[in-house]
Amino acid sequence: MGNEPVQPKPPASGAASASASPSVAASPSGSPVPRPGSHLRAAAGSLVRVLRNPDIRALELSWTIGVGVDWAILVVALVVAYDAGGALLVGLVTLTRLLPATLVNIAVDTGAWHRPERGLVVVHLVRAAGAAAVAGAVLAGVPLLAFVALAVASAAGALVRPITLTLLPAVAVRPEDLVSANTASALGESLGTFLGPLVAGIVVARSGAAPAAALAAAAGVIAAVVAVRVSVAAAARVAPAARVRGMPLLTGIRELVHRVPAGVVMLSFSVQVLVRGALTTFLAVLAIDVLGMGDPGVGVLGAAIGAGGIAGAVIALALGTGHRLAGLFAVALIAWGAPLIVIGVAPSPGVAILALGVVGIGNALLDVSGLTLLQRGTSMAARSGVFALLETIASLGSALGALIASGLIAVAGIEAALVATGIALPVVALLGWPWVRRLDHEGVLPERQARLLRAIPLFAPLPLAALERLAEGMHEVRYAPGDALMTQGEDGDTYVMVESGRVLVTIDGRPDHEQGPDDGVGEIALLRSMPRTATVTAIEPVTGFEVGCDTFLDAVTGHEGSSRAAHAVVRQRLGTDAPVA
Repeated sequence: MGNEPVQPKPPASGAASASASPSVAASPSGSPVPRPGSHLRAAAGSLVRVLRNPDIRALELSWTIGVGVDWAILVVALVVAYDAGGALLVGLVTLTRLLPATLVNIAVDTGAWHRPERGLVVVHLVRAAGAAAVAGAVLAGVPLLAFVALAVASAAGALVRPITLTLLPAVAVRPEDLVSANTASALGESLGTFLGPLVAGIVVARSGAAPAAALAAAAGVIAAVVAVRVSVAAAARVAPAARVRGMPLLTGIRELVHRVPAGVVMLSFSVQVLVRGALTTFLAVLAIDVLGMGDPGVGVLGAAIGAGGIAGAVIALALGTGHRLAGLFAVALIAWGAPLIVIGVAPSPGVAILALGVVGIGNALLDVSGLTLLQRGTSMAARSGVFALLETIASLGSALGALIASGLIAVAGIEAALVATGIALPVVALLGWPWVRRLDHEGVLPERQARLLRAIPLFAPLPLAALERLAEGMHEVRYAPGDALMTQGEDGDTYVMVESGRVLVTIDGRPDHEQGPDDGVGEIALLRSMPRTATVTAIEPVTGFEVGCDTFLDAVTGHEGSSRAAHAVVRQRLGTDAPVA
């Protein structure tokens, strides 16, 4: 805890703010007005800052490479399947990828892994081995073996997203860092989706399928090597006693039933996945039969979505990294659905390209906002199960959506099918709004506790998952003037954080100094396993939180930065300054 009383910060005037920042101007009333581009520059700075975190940087780079590897393997598999059996085997490629990915998410509980970041390395290596086996099967002229290898690569790749999304809160330090990290993931996914098939297609055209698969295998090994850099502090891991055993999907379902706002976000994602699956069917029919764009038109319309995705990631960056994401999530759902209605009402190549660009924008915004809301709204013990459920829904929902779209087209025609499908997501956004907006205020790490923990130097370096684990052990306390928070000479078993009010620290009956809000008392007795070195008494009404010895020590000693800060405080207390508590 600190030595000096906490001094109030003077309010910043509008003029002072304007002069201090080149990106802010003063309005006629004197209040600061952001200049054009200031939000984008500030958000870009936040993204750069978060990528300076070596753990986040390694996660994002391995994720981006992995997306490219997945697409490259798919391109090779499609070529091999077509050469071996034409359209029939091409259709089986989707099934070969879908079933193993679904089964592995049902059966593999990554939340029970002691070091999921090490599991991520293994997963990348298994996927690389699958790609290498595809190359071997092509060289040996055994297409069936290539399908088996594709299944292995797909099964491993299905675990990458759940593990990555679970690890990000364990290495991100601030809430805005988590939003920036998810924005980086959206950019990385767009980049991997663009480069993976492009490079694979070029290599296939020039050298054949086997070299393309070998290149994908090499890239998979690189992703694994990059992921080795990720290291999660002990304080940010799920405590052994809190690990949930059993099928991850059931764990995820139980968590979402218990935490209704997060459950509504997942339901919204489920409807969006159905619409996305339907859109894959609509694209071919729309381009060839309705818009007269021919076979190349399918690629053009798909590219419009991809281009919109890149623009959407930039827009998410420009909108900043604040805490309020529910509104962005609702806008993203509407941006996914409304353009389909427009295409259905006024089908033309220009309208379709522009509208599908908006869909791409909505997709990027949905990923950034929705995934962050799920990370905020679910507990660290069940988070891996929640994202395994999301991955399974994405796989099965896309296939189901494609089937539904075929039925709608057969019954009502493509235009009516587009309108009916497009209406679904704005309706979902409207119905889910009362629950989703609660996640801006009611995450598993409450804002009140998070703000207090961030203000105390001992806890400031801790990542979000560690703060969440610490907050679970915090209990609110209140003291009237004259009440003792702790007494000199007694055994120390709690640490007390002062949220409001002031306390007096006395040593051997003599007043030493006062402590104020956003400070804590009691760390010496816990860290040194010794009796209290001072008495701390409330001199005005005090509210705060206390945390037990084990929870305190798990958090502080389980993270290098927090441990350094804590022991620096202790050395200060027991050295040049009078010891306290």
